[in-house]
Amino acid sequence: MSPEIYGVLSDNKINNLNLDGVKFLPNIGSSQFIIGEKYHDTDNGSTTFFYLIRIKPKVDVFNLGESYAIDGKYNLNYKDSMGNNKNIKLN
Repeated sequence: MSPEIYGVLSDNKINNLNLDGVKFLPNIGSSQFIIGEKYHDTDNGSTTFFYLIRIKPKVDVFNLGESYAIDGKYNLNYKDSMGNNKNIKLN
């Protein structure tokens, strides 16, 4: 892992999530994003929670819940904890 990536993933906002995996999204304009994955095992099975993490130009974390979709125009769709559809334009 490059020192730059290690430094970004060591940021407290990201490190405190204790992620099990990350997926890097292509650069979009001047921003760069990753999707963080956190696995939870329960007596009833397992679930994955997803986080949208902007790493450039500054670090921001958005909880996406259990599912998300990104279309070809970089619109991210997800449902919030109340079940409402939400959209984020990645730029």
